[in-house]
This record gives sequence, C-alpha cells and structure tokens, in this order.
Amino acid sequence: QSTWGWAISISPMSDRRRSYGGRSNYYPRDTRDGRDRDSFPGRDRDSFSDRSKRKFDDSDDTSSEIKIRIVKIGDCDGLQGGSEFVVGESETVLRVSRKVEGEIDRLALGLLGDVRDYGDQIIGDVVDCATYIPSKSAIYATLTALLNATNPNFGSRIFSKSYDRFLAAIQNWDYTKIKLLLRYFCELANAWTISSREILDILKVIVSEVTVVGSPQSRKDYFASLFFSVIPNVGALLLRESRAELSDIFSALDEYMRSRTFETDLEAINPYTKGITLIDCLEEWYRAIKVSYTKDFRGLDVTLISICDTFKERIQTGRAFELRPVQFRAHTSATSYPRTTRFPIFSREELQGEFDEMHLWWNTQTIHDTLTAFSDDPIVCAKQLLALPARSEVLIVQVIFDRMFELPHSSFPTVFYGAVVLELCRLSRAVQPFIGKSIDFVFKHCEELDLEVLDRFVSFFSFHLSNTDFKWPWNVWASVLEADPQSRAHIMVREMIEACVRLSFHDRVKKSLRESFFPLLPPTPIHQFDFDSKHTHAKSVELAEQLIGMFKDKRSPEEIIGHVQLCVLFPESRDKPKESEDVMEDDEEEDDEDSNRWKSRRVRAKDVTENEKEDEAKREIVWQVMLHVGSKSYSHIVNLIERNIELFQHFFSTMATRQLLLKTLCHVWQSSHQLIEMICQKLISCRVVDPTSIVDWVFADENASKLTESWLWAILFDSMDRMVLRSSVIRQELDTATEENRKDDDPVTADKILELQREHDESLKEVKDTFLVIFQRFRMALSDRLTMCNPDTDFWFRTVLLRLLQTGRQFTAHVAPFVTFLEEFLFSAEVDQRITRTFHTFKRLCGEPNAQ
Repeated sequence: QSTWGWAISISPMSDRRRSYGGRSNYYPRDTRDGRDRDSFPGRDRDSFSDRSKRKFDDSDDTSSEIKIRIVKIGDCDGLQGGSEFVVGESETVLRVSRKVEGEIDRLALGLLGDVRDYGDQIIGDVVDCATYIPSKSAIYATLTALLNATNPNFGSRIFSKSYDRFLAAIQNWDYTKIKLLLRYFCELANAWTISSREILDILKVIVSEVTVVGSPQSRKDYFASLFFSVIPNVGALLLRESRAELSDIFSALDEYMRSRTFETDLEAINPYTKGITLIDCLEEWYRAIKVSYTKDFRGLDVTLISICDTFKERIQTGRAFELRPVQFRAHTSATSYPRTTRFPIFSREELQGEFDEMHLWWNTQTIHDTLTAFSDDPIVCAKQLLALPARSEVLIVQVIFDRMFELPHSSFPTVFYGAVVLELCRLSRAVQPFIGKSIDFVFKHCEELDLEVLDRFVSFFSFHLSNTDFKWPWNVWASVLEADPQSRAHIMVREMIEACVRLSFHDRVKKSLRESFFPLLPPTPIHQFDFDSKHTHAKSVELAEQLIGMFKDKRSPEEIIGHVQLCVLFPESRDKPKESEDVMEDDEEEDDEDSNRWKSRRVRAKDVTENEKEDEAKREIVWQVMLHVGSKSYSHIVNLIERNIELFQHFFSTMATRQLLLKTLCHVWQSSHQLIEMICQKLISCRVVDPTSIVDWVFADENASKLTESWLWAILFDSMDRMVLRSSVIRQELDTATEENRKDDDPVTADKILELQREHDESLKEVKDTFLVIFQRFRMALSDRLTMCNPDTDFWFRTVLLRLLQTGRQFTAHVAPFVTFLEEFLFSAEVDQRITRTFHTFKRLCGEPNAQ
C-alpha cells in the first residue's frame, strides 16, 4: 500500500479554492476575517437561515463569539466530543474527558447572561448544532437541559424549535435530520428533560411501520435502520424503566428480520454486474444491536451518563418537555428511501480493526452523517472526519466510496467527494494508502462494475489528478495499452485522460503522460469548417463568406434570414418549373390523361427534392458559419446562439431540421466531445432542440458505433434531466399559485393557474412521449443487434443493455406511471429475454411488487 502514497499526495497549491476547481458553491462562507473554518458547521441550504448565511459583522464580536463557543463545545484535547475510545478486555467504551463537564457548565452560565440580547441567535445555533453535528448530540442535550433548569421559558423555546424542525423533516422526508434530531431527543430523555415514555411511544410508531402489511421492503428497511440508529442512545434507560415493552419491540423486529429477503431489487442497485454482490448492512446492524441489547447497552451511554450525573441535581429541577404525536407520511411511488448496503472494497477484518461490531456500525453511521452535515464545505468536512473520537482512516475511505458509488443516485456531486479526499490526503498521510488501494480496486474490477459507477469514478479521479499536478504512476495501468480497445479497462483509461484534458489543457496533460499512453489522448480540439476557399461549390463559399461578415457585424436575425432566402445556391433548379410547363404542354396533346397526371406528379416531386436540397444546404451553411464564428471560445458561441434564437426558430423548426442541426454540430466539433456536450446543453436550455430530437440523434445510424462511448450518453441523460427539471419547476409554480389563490381569490391568479396547469399538462405529456421514444429506440437497437452478434460476448450489446438499465434506474419516478404500458407494448414476451430481464430489473424499483 505504501507504494501509492506519493501518487495520492497533494502538490502544494498557492490557492486552495482554485485547486478545487473554483467551485464557489462549496465555499459559501466568507473567511477573510481570519476565523477558523471549523467554527462554522455545514448546513443544509433548505433550512440554513439567512442570518446564518451572512458573514459575521466585525462590529458585533459578541455574536461571533457566542456562535464559536457553541459550535466548538466539547472539542477539547483535540477530540470531537471531548471523548476517546478505550479498548478493554471485554468491551470497548467511550471515556469522557472531565474538561467537557466544566466547559458545558461555563457555557450554559455564559449563555444565560446573553439571553436577553442574543436569545434568538442562541436558540438557532444550539438547534443547528444538534441537527448537523452527529457526534455531539449528548453534549447539546446536556447544554439544553442546563439552560432549561435555570430558565424554563428559554429551554422550552429551544425544544419547540428543534421539535418543529423534526416534524418538518418528517414531512419532507429529510432522513438525516430525522435521525439526528431523534437522537437529540433521546439524549434529552437521558437528561431527565423528556419522559422516557414519550420516547418509547415514538419508537413504537417507528417499529409499527415495519409491520405494515403491503408496505414496500425499502420503506420497512428504512424504519428498521432508523430504530437501530437511535436505540443505542436511549436503550439503557428504556431497559431500566420499560424492559417488557422494549422486549416486545425487539420481538417484532426479530420477526421482520427473519422474514426479510435481501434480493428484492438488489440487481438494479448493485454496482457490480457480475461476480461480486453488495453487503447487507442492515443485517449486520441488526446483529450488532442484538449483541448490545443482551449486554444492556453497556459501553455506549457512558458519555451521557457521566455528564448528566454531574449535573443531575440541577437538571432535575427543570420543567420536562412534552412531545407531540408523530405520524409519518404514507408511501407513494415518488418516495425513495436510503439504502442499507455497502460497496465492498475492504475486508471486514480491515474495517473492524480493534473495535467490536457495535462500534464499527456506530462509527460508520457517524461518518455517513458527518458527510451529510458538512456537505457544503469539503474542507470543514475533512477536518471533522479526522476529528471523530474513534478515527479510522480505512473506514472513512470505505464510507466515501460507498456514498460516491451509491445507486440509483449519489447523495452529492462527485466533485464533493473528490474535494473531501483531496483535503483528507493533505491533512493525513495515513489516508493516502487506503485511497490508493480503492483506486486500484476499481481498476482491477472495472470489467465487473456498472457503467454508471465507472462514469463517476472517471469524474472523481480525473478531478483528483487535475489537483495533484497530474502525478500518477501510469506504468501500473500499462496493461491497457495491449488490451482490446473495446475492453472496459481500455475505455476507462482513455476517458480518464480525456476528462483530464477537459479540466486542463491538451499539451499540459500530454506532458504528464508516458509516451506509450499518447495514443489514448483525444485529438487536439480543432473545428471543421467545410465552406472555406477549398470548397468546390463557389456559390456556397460566397454565401458562407457573406454570413461570416454579417455575424461579425452583429446583424439582426431578420436581416440574415432575408439574405439567405434571396440567395440562390443552385440556379439550375430554378429552371425546373419552366421545363415542367413545357412537358405539360406537350403531354396535353396526348390522349392518355392518366399518363399526363403521372408525369405531372413526377416532375413536381423532382422540384420538391431540388428545393429541399437547396434549403438543407442553406441550413447547414448557416449553422456551420455560426460555429465557425463562435469557435474562438465557448462564450462566443453561447452569445451567438442567444442573439439568434429567431434564426433557429426559422431554419430548424422541424424534427428533420433539428437532426441536421445536431449532425452538423457533431461533424464540425468531432475532435472535441466536450464542446459538443456543452453546445447541446445550451441548445436544449434555449429550447432550440427538444429531448426527443436528442434521442433520435443519439440512436441514429451514423452514431451506432459511438454508443459504447460515455460522452454521447452524457448528452442524452442531461437532456432528460433538464426535461424532468422543467416539469418539476412548473409543478412547484402551480402549487404555489394554487396555495396563494386559496388564501386570496384573485382573478389574475386564477388565470395564472390555468396557464400553469396547461404548461404542466404539456410538460407531463412531453416527459411521457420522450421516455416512450427512448425505450422504443433501445428495444429496436438491441433487437437489431441480436441478428448480427452473439449477445453473450458482444461488447456493444452488453454496453447498450447496461445503459438501458441505467436509464430506467435514474428516472424510476417518471417511468413508474406508464411502466405497465411499456411492459405490454415494448417489452412483451416476444422480445428477447435478455432485454426483458433488464426491463424487469428496473421495473421492480418502480412499484416493488415483491413488497412484504
């Protein structure tokens, strides 16, 4: 493993933000005032108040100091939570630093003095920290209990805000907030501030969801995992006060776990296409919880009990909080639940190390929650991961790759995980060998991995290389140079190098490669312009030169359209109507009227063909000239497109002309897949082309050989995403307008609702029609290929079949309403079983018919 260290380490960069690709959305806070980044916990943008998003005002040092003290409470001795794991002979326990108790006491007394001036800020900061810092739930619960004991009204306000957020999280299915706030309430029960009976009632509601007949297994698994995630926080207390009822809860869970099957929809979300299977984490958690249950949860609540015992007399004088009833939303086809699986890179022995099963699971959960809590700042996230009480570098790397390769969707963009890994490597050399081993694992198993996983890995690792000065021992991948160009390893490395070129420059990447890898480099991006002086048709060259001048002079679209219409490329075609008249005059002298009608139709058809040929030539010249004029940079072509929307509406308004538009784009920039993707994105966002046009173009005959390349699928999936997003935005606007009209019956709002409803109906129709077309194209392409290949060994067939699975998996919620129609008319029993088996694989994600 040590041989990978130098390759993974980060080269010094003068500007860290620039080294992370300049993605300012991951660095939303201002740190120019010199304060440590660790002072500001990451927050979900949906719930992060405007007050917290603003930078601190230097004139209000007290407000800043209060926030810093609340966030960093318990971080003494360099350990988050002020605690450390101690491995004993019989069990592993969490030992609390006594400094934390004094720190909590001093902070509580100090905050009470600031309640009048900064009460709202204190409440917001305490609730935010309880929501977003997973390893310190006990500390913030103890702080809340102390504040409540001295000032019951203020303590009640803190609890009310946290419980309102908990109920909102339930309504929005914010799974991480639900879990962390529920842990916080469990810790409040340990601190004698919430009745254990009320906590038990919430746990009963959670377990009751596991026993609902007909509920999908993914929903049952989620509620089972939610119970397992919070019971360690309150298990010892419930055993002391309600042992019999807790025993009944575990009996219900035992029955479910015995009857549960893991393979219901595993194939659709398995990153491996063959050979290796995912690991059922829920079964592991269940076993760990059962072992801890038999030990009365000893060793897990040492932190809280020792803290609360110190303040027991003071806390018990406070007023207890009451929990309002909890009811979870019913299941719908659009609801998706967190998965409880693991992508196996490291062995269980490597992951577990010196800890027992319970603490292995607990540490895994904490790392997951930390990634979620600090997802808007990878630098802070990496520091928080390395500051966890039971730090395990191998487990951190395992969880990062779990989350990055999660199917059907990853929680965060791949660039976030890449930025976290970069910061981890910079802060700790101990992480580097495990990152290297993970990269080596993916390369060795690339033939067995799902294509979507490989796409994410290419994106992740090219991002990593671009921030490490492209230092990598390329010789370890030298085997791909002799491999079949159609092998996964060869394609993955080639696309990796192309992705590096996209993030840098062609010559810069070439200097970092060994000469033997030069054949894998993409060509130098140079556009192809057909209508220069070398073109054989003088009229076409003349029109192209005139249009170049007009575009450079920023002439209006109307002027350009008028000029193109007046121009004649093929003068000989203008004489055809006269010839047809002569023919008709001669033919009229004949007695055979049927023969005359036939000749008339033939001549008219020839005229139409000649006219279409000229129109097509003009369209191609206009579009090639635009691409030529805008070839200096991407911003140039974007400005040209935006300035000439009317031109596109005139020349490229039909399905056939849009196919010509995309075909010409692919021809002009055939040496740069990146520019083809970017220009397609702009054309879609400007509604110049629609998703159906993209689908037809992707599956066109001239692109058949390119369907094994990921860039073409990236264009297709991006068009689908934009279509779905547009429909969702219209739906949100419609819901907002309907709610406003319900409060105030306004005729203007009513008209707006009707218009939005019409747009929403049209968008839903567009979504359905587009998906019907794309699945039809998949079936036709795969069925045609079967007639000319061995499907078990043909690389093209296996690749396109996996893309079919990816399409159904990514857009499950949108395909679900008409999945039965697809099965009846497109994927019926007459279709090859390999194709129908893939369809049924993602169909199970739509409706989960095997729900227990």
